[in-house]
Amino acid sequence: MRPLRFTARLSRGGTLAGVTALLSLLALAVAAMIVVMTLHEAREEFAEAKWSASRWSHETTVGIDGALRATQSMLSTLAAQPAFVDQDPAAAARVLRDVLDRNPLYVDLWATRADGWSYATVSPEPGAKPAYIGDQSYFSEAMAGAGLAVQALPDSRPEPRSFAVGIAYAVRGRDGKVNGAVGAGLDSRQLAAILNSLGLPAGTGVTVVDVDGRVIAGSGGAAALVGRKVTDTPLWPRLGRETKGVYQGKFLDQEPRVVGFARLKMAPWTVLVDTPRALVYAPLWSELVQRLALLAVFGLALLGLAALIGKIALEKADALETLRRQEVLLETLVENSPIGISVVHGPDHRCTLANRTFRNVPGVGEAAFVGRSIAEVLPEVLAGRFIADIEEVYRTGRTVIRRGREVALGPGGGQTYWDGYFVPLLAPGGTVEAVIIIGNEVTEQVLARRRAEELAALTESNLAELETLLDSITDGLIVADPAGNIIRVNPAALAMHGYQSTAEMLKPIDQYRQVFELYRDDGGRMPLEDWPLNRALRGETFSNYEARVYNRLTGQTRFLGHNGAPVVDKTGEMILAVITIHDITAERKAQADREIMHEEAQRRAAVLDATFNSVVDLMFVYDPEGRIVRMNPAARLATGYGPDVEGLTLTERAPSLNPRTADGRPLSPDEVPSARALRGETVVGSIMVCDVPAGSRWTSNSASPIRAADGRMLGAVVTAIDITAFHELQEQRDDILRAVSHDLRSPLTAILGHAQLLQKLVERGAPGPRLAQSATAIEVNSLRMNDMIQDLVDAVRLEAGQKRLNRQVVRLGPFMADFLERVIAEADQPRVALDVPADLGPVFADPKALERILTNLLANALKYSPPQAEVTVRAARNSDEVLVSVVDHGQGIDPNDTARLFGRFYRGSNTAATRPEGLGLGLYITRLLVGAHGGRIWVDSEPGKGSVFTFTIPDQAAAGQVAATNR
Repeated sequence: MRPLRFTARLSRGGTLAGVTALLSLLALAVAAMIVVMTLHEAREEFAEAKWSASRWSHETTVGIDGALRATQSMLSTLAAQPAFVDQDPAAAARVLRDVLDRNPLYVDLWATRADGWSYATVSPEPGAKPAYIGDQSYFSEAMAGAGLAVQALPDSRPEPRSFAVGIAYAVRGRDGKVNGAVGAGLDSRQLAAILNSLGLPAGTGVTVVDVDGRVIAGSGGAAALVGRKVTDTPLWPRLGRETKGVYQGKFLDQEPRVVGFARLKMAPWTVLVDTPRALVYAPLWSELVQRLALLAVFGLALLGLAALIGKIALEKADALETLRRQEVLLETLVENSPIGISVVHGPDHRCTLANRTFRNVPGVGEAAFVGRSIAEVLPEVLAGRFIADIEEVYRTGRTVIRRGREVALGPGGGQTYWDGYFVPLLAPGGTVEAVIIIGNEVTEQVLARRRAEELAALTESNLAELETLLDSITDGLIVADPAGNIIRVNPAALAMHGYQSTAEMLKPIDQYRQVFELYRDDGGRMPLEDWPLNRALRGETFSNYEARVYNRLTGQTRFLGHNGAPVVDKTGEMILAVITIHDITAERKAQADREIMHEEAQRRAAVLDATFNSVVDLMFVYDPEGRIVRMNPAARLATGYGPDVEGLTLTERAPSLNPRTADGRPLSPDEVPSARALRGETVVGSIMVCDVPAGSRWTSNSASPIRAADGRMLGAVVTAIDITAFHELQEQRDDILRAVSHDLRSPLTAILGHAQLLQKLVERGAPGPRLAQSATAIEVNSLRMNDMIQDLVDAVRLEAGQKRLNRQVVRLGPFMADFLERVIAEADQPRVALDVPADLGPVFADPKALERILTNLLANALKYSPPQAEVTVRAARNSDEVLVSVVDHGQGIDPNDTARLFGRFYRGSNTAATRPEGLGLGLYITRLLVGAHGGRIWVDSEPGKGSVFTFTIPDQAAAGQVAATNR
């Protein structure tokens, strides 16, 4: 069974009527489809009209804002000129005339003082008093520093519905305070000329409405509305709470219109762009009429065809087959129509016809659809809406139209949208016999419209978010058009350039060279064409382009870093240039401060290094573990430390130091000054004796901890004064005191005693042997005292380098033989043996000094040897020097005394038994005399077996070199 069945049979008499009914039904369906398509197109056109109205209002706003920005740029330039800063009437009038000649857009230009009275204008009337604008709100706003102030005013000219616009911009005196304003005037006709120049479609009207709802300018069909108020229209409340949008409804002329509106940024006005609804629908209604006319012609043709077919059917019975074929054709057309068609009958709304498109809407098969009621085949919610619409058709007899109805039973269960038409099928008596349901799917159109609305809303939201983002970022932002006019700045850019309002910066870039000077890093002035924004306008992309910017008005200098790039469209044409600015003034200042601090630190470090290295005291710096991290040259020389010792900790270094107190008590590693300082103590004047490679050193030590700002221990610093010489001097002083108090006192006591005895003997007149003995004793002790005093004098002279040697060529063999014969007493001469080779060769020496050396050595050898023990004097050549040795077989020398044997006032520990005479300066003087000749002296001794004292004298040639060096 096919889903479409118009008639069961066609009788001969009913053939014409049946065919006519079928053709009429087809014509009705086609007509309904044309109407539906036309209405859908009308709705799309209306949506497009709303979108266009919104876009045109935005474009118009941009155009008017651009004109006002140009005015602001012109006025801000005038405000910076000396004629207006100093309020010179004549100069100001000349400047205003020149500007007006080049800008015929304005009715008048003027300049006013702070009291509102003008002092210069372009074309004052003869004898006219100065104009006064002090009572106008736009003047008050300009004086308050609001940037560009704009106000619509009733015009003084007699034309009806003509209004003027007053514009003012503050002027600052040389003290930086506002002392007046410059202004410009526009009339409504000039505003209308601006609107007419925007190129909007024919039939579109543009009006500008001020804050009071008054139309101050109009173009196109809206020019006649100037002076009217929109406060009594439904649009007015929306203008008060919305900055942009679309309104549809009656307007001032009571005609239905589509109105797009947007608020200006540069003035407190709103721009309205309206399109009559008739203008939107007229082409569609005309097309609908044409389509219906064609349908009428087609219907008449069908009726004629039906009449012809009926006639043929009456005449020929075989025409019935032809009609049946036509029936199949009609069924095929309806069945395959892209528009859903269904017919329902009766109070239970049973479906008697449904084509494929209609059956696919609910997604059920034919057997379950035709012959069943709507309530049985459709879901409850959808069936309820269909039944309500069908019953409305039965009740009213009129077509019910439902547009964009959502149906949730499309293929795959997705949502679809349909335009539904419920058309009454009238019986011959005019009653509704059935209802034809026509459905046209508009899912794509609905979704497309929704996507467009969502996109528009998203675009507006994104633009708002972008505006908020740009205003909130700390980097400055400047946008310019290809002509070099700045059209957008954010608050950060205003602050960086010293401006108070956005309007002050919206001007051509070349006007900025009157205020700013830009310099490169090398100090050279940057030409205007190399300014960052101009580079971006040339199509360059750059980053970290730094410049020093000097503001002539504020006297401030900033260092700014710039990133820039052009913005191009799909064709590669530049549409904008954008730069971002980062204030690096603080960074540059910090860098300069760091460089100064670094130089100062280097200078101080150099001073400290020089001081540290030049201090004669020993200085050590330790880390927290006691390692030496630094020491000055004096410390390195005194200690002989190398890197291997410096890297040791205090505990590791202590054993080799053998630290001890002045009285010889050993110090543990924790008791030394550096360890005490590392524990946080401050040490002053601590005496310590240490063993270093150079020998034992006496030092006076001071130590202090080194702490970070947070109190952490970073190390310690120790200064040590080498008091070894001072200690030796103190010991020497003690020895001298001892010598003076003891050694010199003994012979002096003997001399005094014998002198007193001689006096008594003389008084008694008793000469005799005792007198001679006393005289001899006085002589011997006097000589002893003289020798001691001479030793002291010689020691001092030799130490001070005041004793001069009288060098000459000396042959040691003869010299020593003569010396023994003259100096050594007869009792000791046999004990002394000479061992001097005959070919020894001469030496270059002072004979008296040489005698003194030999005397001291032989006297010690004879003194500390047994009475009969032999003492040998030997001489031998060794390279360029002669070695002279005095060998005895006496008691020898304790090894502990060897190192100090040649010291001042020293007597060995084994001298107590022999009770030697003298001050203990003999060997000390001997060492000094040998050293003065450029030689060396040492001793080899073994206790109980004797000693060998050896000294060297350079030979004649070597001695000459030493003498020349000493001189």
